[in-house]
Amino acid sequence: MSHENEADQSAELRAARTKSECAELLALAGNYQEVMPQLLELLKQYYEAEQVDFCECGEADHGKAGEYAGQAAGCFWVPVMFEGRQYGNLRVRTENSVNPDRSLLFDVAHVLAAEIWKKKLQDYLLHLSYHDQLTGIRNNTSYIRMMEHLLAHPVPVGVAFADLNGLKYLNDTYGHEYGDRALKHLAEVCREYFAENQLYRISGDEFVVICREVQETEFIRQAELLKKRLKQEERDLAAFGYLWDDGSTSADKLLHRAERLMYEEKRLHYQDSARRVQECPGYAEEFIQQCRRKRNH
Repeated sequence: MSHENEADQSAELRAARTKSECAELLALAGNYQEVMPQLLELLKQYYEAEQVDFCECGEADHGKAGEYAGQAAGCFWVPVMFEGRQYGNLRVRTENSVNPDRSLLFDVAHVLAAEIWKKKLQDYLLHLSYHDQLTGIRNNTSYIRMMEHLLAHPVPVGVAFADLNGLKYLNDTYGHEYGDRALKHLAEVCREYFAENQLYRISGDEFVVICREVQETEFIRQAELLKKRLKQEERDLAAFGYLWDDGSTSADKLLHRAERLMYEEKRLHYQDSARRVQECPGYAEEFIQQCRRKRNH
């Protein structure tokens, strides 16, 4: 066997070994980001390069995004793509005068892209599991988990219940599109006073606020401001009840008391159950007109 053939075989074995090591790193990692330094170091050793980078799309210096591959003085790169979507580029900086074989870089880029796609899909599915798709705030599953945590580890906590007024009226009179818009609007108003991770939509028209380890004065101040906003500026958009406790009352009992306060306010608002179905809530007509103007624009 000639020295040239031996060199070719040695290069192929080296490339195969490096590819296998890179693939194994990515396959065994819980998150591709955890092993990126080791991955880039393997490629750096293989290409005898000064530097190897992974530049995500959107970063200022990411090569020529959209091209299949690229090269500049002392630098070459390949796209990290999966199913037509580019996530970035693998870039090698080297002063080696020998034209490098990019096949390994292409292979590693493909494996890396598949792992990035898988991670993004997992993150998306996890988000769906714990967030309400309509409003973007946390859902009933998140609420249950938080309650379990609070029951196991009591801390000072502020809780509140909000219930959208007139959802059935909006759905029956104008259609579910406008009921959904009202629910989204209520969530947006609540976000102005409490962090998104403190808000939960636990059923069709019921929202809960849970603020762990919050000072009483801070929570009461924000809750009062939100209640005033819902009552006055938003024209009875929702009934609202709230309480704070130092941790001596179990979270489920505290939430139940806040819920009762909310229903008492709702009872005073409607006076009797028939009004909930038959009468237009105060905010509805103006709200419907605003929604229609936005849609027409």
